[in-house]
Amino acid sequence: MAGASATTALAMGGARTAGAATPSRRGRTRVVLLGTAGGPTMFDPGRAGVSTAVIHEDRVYLVDLGMWSFLRLGQAGLAPSGQGTLLSNVRGIFFTHLHSDHMVDWPSLYATAAFNSFGRTHGPIRVFGPGGRAGLPRVFPPGAPEPPW
Repeated sequence: MAGASATTALAMGGARTAGAATPSRRGRTRVVLLGTAGGPTMFDPGRAGVSTAVIHEDRVYLVDLGMWSFLRLGQAGLAPSGQGTLLSNVRGIFFTHLHSDHMVDWPSLYATAAFNSFGRTHGPIRVFGPGGRAGLPRVFPPGAPEPPW
């Protein structure tokens, strides 16, 4: 219910319902849809790109970082109050796949993380994505020559 309240509040121009999405220490896991607009074309300027926050206790995990997800994270009230605390509770970021509409906000988050992480008492934000780290993805179509490294 709290996730639905936050999603409704975000859909109404970013206005926040007091306490609707703040992290809780009660042990309850919640999902907040930060953005649901997919694809490279944005038809509705009131919607943000694909991004989801999974909240457990005081920990926030982000799944995908579509367009404006960084902004929506703040609008959802998932950070402690105060300037520069937007990423204080974020523990991990998961990319489901590497299409631009799922990761377009990654450069802005990466570039400004140091200025938005005041009050962090735990380690760095861990980032997870698809694919192996040792090589390039499989070549398509099958049988095509592999590109040089």
